[in-house]
Amino acid sequence: MNHFKGLIVLIWSFCTAVMALSPIASDTLVVYDSSVVELDEFSSLVDHLNGEFSKVDIVDLSDKASDVQLFYNQKRIYQNLLVFPISGQSTQGDLNALKLIEFVNEGGDIISITNQVGSNSEIVAFNTELGVFPSPKNYKLIDHFNGVNEQHDEIRLSLEESVVPNSIVAFNKAIVYSGAASLLSNNEYLIPLLKAPKTSFAYDINEGVVNDQSTWTSGDQGFLAVAFQGLNNARSLWLGSTLFFDNEHFDQSAKDLVDWTFQSRNLLKSTFAKHYLTDDPESTEEYKVKDEVVYEIGLSEWNGKEWAPFKVNDVQLELIMLDPYYRITLDQVKTEDESAQVYTSGPFKLPDQHGMFTFSTKYFRPGYTFIEEEDIVPVRHLANDEYPRSWEITNSWVYVASAGAVVIAWVIFVIFFLYSTEDATEIKKNI
Repeated sequence: MNHFKGLIVLIWSFCTAVMALSPIASDTLVVYDSSVVELDEFSSLVDHLNGEFSKVDIVDLSDKASDVQLFYNQKRIYQNLLVFPISGQSTQGDLNALKLIEFVNEGGDIISITNQVGSNSEIVAFNTELGVFPSPKNYKLIDHFNGVNEQHDEIRLSLEESVVPNSIVAFNKAIVYSGAASLLSNNEYLIPLLKAPKTSFAYDINEGVVNDQSTWTSGDQGFLAVAFQGLNNARSLWLGSTLFFDNEHFDQSAKDLVDWTFQSRNLLKSTFAKHYLTDDPESTEEYKVKDEVVYEIGLSEWNGKEWAPFKVNDVQLELIMLDPYYRITLDQVKTEDESAQVYTSGPFKLPDQHGMFTFSTKYFRPGYTFIEEEDIVPVRHLANDEYPRSWEITNSWVYVASAGAVVIAWVIFVIFFLYSTEDATEIKKNI
């Protein structure tokens, strides 16, 4: 009996652990080059991956017999890919820029790290496609004012100066940085996380001379950590240093970076979106102009264990025909649903315009899953027997009253005319 109870407890613990995993399929591939990094120095990261995600495979590229396969029969094998700095210019298998772009287009998530030792051209080319331009091999960030060692290549970053406000990660303690820097394009889907100090510069340490030919970034135009999220909600993270993930520095901020990129943080979903007539919610009839309707949508956020209500005050509805006719900020509604927050527009009237209208809610916020709900519906004009008649039209009151006054005046005139004629006849006879 005790063995049976123990088995039940074991099964329950396993089910609880599985339920706590990310709701996204989360097979993970870790690629590293043992000639550049020692994976033992990142055991805390590997343990975190094993604890948070369902399956973790590790490939060492220094082994020439190893092969990186991201697709099988044109289908993506992994959801997550972590690439440590790689030496050399070529890569093995699917680890090239074209395949990495295809991986992201198919919904995969990637963390890539390049630095002055390992800046593989294929990984750099992939990041360049996203609008991140990492510094080449041998280029390192230097700061003679904030350096903590003799070479000034280990830099203590100021949280106030270097941290870019974002919803992905909160850096709560001083950061010691040693690595590369990148330039950024104006891609609106990039999310800068850390920028270089104003007194820093990234240059070719082998050349030894600082000039316009050997310098990659200067001042705070350089960035040290950059995130990206595509319209398909695939995520990518570029880091210019391995110090974020080594055992000494692997803290909650580093975990947040991993969890965000691999779809365990800031993950949103729409549970439903609907609209209906105010006076007849169950009606299936087409809308007509000036009908009074209500729009509702439910939003949930993954909190690491389960779906919970996502509560914000900037969710909007757009009613569109070519251009938005209405843009309505939605209000939160209290419901018994503990997994989603319901938002409502309240009653509003459709425009006095027939055609094809789109009920659209787009919640695009940097760092959060993009929510897009659209429903195209026809809005018809009034039928002949649905137009208001006579007295229902306020503008007609003057004309109806005038017509009534004419009728009344005519009746009075006739009465007076008849009675006046009889009196005249009697007077004539008497004479």
